[in-house]
Amino acid sequence: MKYNLTLAAISMIVGFLAAQWFFGSIRSTVTLIPPVVSPVAAPEVAKPENEFRFTLTTADIPLDREYPTVVADQKNNVVVVAWAAATLPNSGNTRRTIWMTRSSDGGRNYDAPKPWREVPVYAYTSSASNKLISESLKKEDEKSEPVEKSKPTRAPMTFSTHILPRLIMAGDRMILGWVEALNGGPKAVFYIAESTDGGLSFGEPRSIGGSDSSRPGFISLAADEKGLILASWLDNPTKSDNTNGKKLDSSGSGGAKVFAAREKQDKSGFEPIRLVYEGPDGKGVCPCCDVTVAASSENHMLYAFRNNVGDIRDIWIGNVNGDKTIAPAALSSRGWKFAGCPHDGPSMIKADNKIITGWMDAKDGKPRVYLSEFDQAKPKEIQTMPVTPSFEGSQSHLKIIPDNKSGIYMAWDQSELKQPGMHGDHKSDSSQTSTARGIVVAHRPNGFQSIQSRIEFKSSADRLPRNPAIAVTEDGVILAWTELGGKEGKSVRIQRIDQSSLDNSLAISGVKAP
Repeated sequence: MKYNLTLAAISMIVGFLAAQWFFGSIRSTVTLIPPVVSPVAAPEVAKPENEFRFTLTTADIPLDREYPTVVADQKNNVVVVAWAAATLPNSGNTRRTIWMTRSSDGGRNYDAPKPWREVPVYAYTSSASNKLISESLKKEDEKSEPVEKSKPTRAPMTFSTHILPRLIMAGDRMILGWVEALNGGPKAVFYIAESTDGGLSFGEPRSIGGSDSSRPGFISLAADEKGLILASWLDNPTKSDNTNGKKLDSSGSGGAKVFAAREKQDKSGFEPIRLVYEGPDGKGVCPCCDVTVAASSENHMLYAFRNNVGDIRDIWIGNVNGDKTIAPAALSSRGWKFAGCPHDGPSMIKADNKIITGWMDAKDGKPRVYLSEFDQAKPKEIQTMPVTPSFEGSQSHLKIIPDNKSGIYMAWDQSELKQPGMHGDHKSDSSQTSTARGIVVAHRPNGFQSIQSRIEFKSSADRLPRNPAIAVTEDGVILAWTELGGKEGKSVRIQRIDQSSLDNSLAISGVKAP
C-alpha cells in the first residue's frame, strides 16, 4: 500500500512538472553538441519472450513528457525505437540524450541502445503568480470596507523544454524529429534528420520553421502518399511573422498556437510555416497536449489538437488545402469541461479513404478513449464511438496506426485507478490499489466497426505504464512505452506481438472469429 501511495504521489508531481513551458527566465548554459556524443554506459537489458526493457536513470523519473517512439521499415524488416533520457543521473535539466536501438529482424532482437545526440534543454523557473483579491476586514460593530491585498496563488515552479523524439517512414526515408534548445535557449528548434539505410545512420539535422520558430513543442510528423513530410506543433512565438503576413503577438502572451508545415515537392526543404490556429480569441489552445497531422489527399494536410474554449477540452480538426488554410472545427463535440490540461492529445491516420482520429475525454467521470471517423467524400458525416463498448477503467493516450490491409491497430494505457498526472478535478485516487495497470493493443480489421482481437500487457502493482507508441511490421505489431516504478525506477519497454497471437486472442476473449 505504501509503495502505491508513493507511486501515485510521484505521478501527480511529474504531471505538474510537465505543465505550460512557454514562459521562463532562467537560461541554461549548454551549447549545441554535434551528433557524436560522449560515451555513456548502455542501459541494462531484460529480455523475456518478445520483451525488451531498457533501464533509465533516476533523473528520468520526473520527465513524464519524454516517452519512446517506434517505427517499422517493412521493406528492410527493420524496427527502430528512440527515446530521450537524462544524459547522466546528475545532469539535471540542462541536457538530455536521444537514444536509439535497432532491430534487423522485425523486432525479434535489438542491438544494444546507443546514444545518438546530446540535446541542450532550456530550463527555467516560473515566478510566483500574485493575484489581487478583495477582502473585508471585519471589526465588531463596525461596517467593514473591502481592501485589496496581493496574495500569491502559485509557488515558483521549474520547467524545461521537451525533446519528444518522433519517428516516421516517409517513402523510403526514415525520419527522426525532435525539439532542441539553441545554445541553451530560450529559443528552440524543431529538427529532423533522415536515414536512407534503414536507421543505421542519420544525416545532419535540418530545421522546420527556421527563424520563424520560437519554442516549438508537442510535435507531430507524418508523410503523404508521395513520401513528403508533414509537420504540426505548438508554439508561442514572439516577434515573428507568419506566412499570411499577420504580425504575431510580440509580447509572448496568448498561449500555445497551432502551426503546420509541409515539405517542398523536391524535398529540398520546407514551405514557409503556417500559423493555422491561434485559439479562441487568440488566447491559445490546450498547451500540453500533443497535436497530430495526417495527409488526406495530395497537397491536402489535416491537423488535430485539443482546444480550450472556456475550459471545454474537445478535439478540433482543421486542414490546409494547397495554399488555403481552412479554419478548424470541433471533431468531438462532447463538451468535456475540465479546468486543467489532461496531457493527452489526439492521434490521426488515413485508412481506406477514411480519416480516423483517436482521443480521450473524461466527461463521463473517468478517462475513456474514443474514435471519430469520416469519409473524405463526406467530411461532415462524422461517426464517433468509444473504442470499448463498456467502461474498463481509466483509458488514456490512445495511438492508432493503419494495418497492412486498410484496418487499424490501436494501443492505449489503462488502469482501474483514475489516471495519474492529470490536473484540476481529475486527480488519482491513491486510496485504491489495483494490479490492473497495463497497455492494451487491439485490432479492428477493415470492414468492421468494433475491435475483433486484443491483447493486454498487465504490469505489476508497483509499475505505472504510460504513453504507448505503436508500429506495424510485415507480420506483427511493435509496442514501446515507459514504465514508472519497479526495481528500475523507470524504464523503456518494447514488446513484439505476432499477428498470429492477436488472431488467437479471439478465442481467449470469447469473440467468434469472422
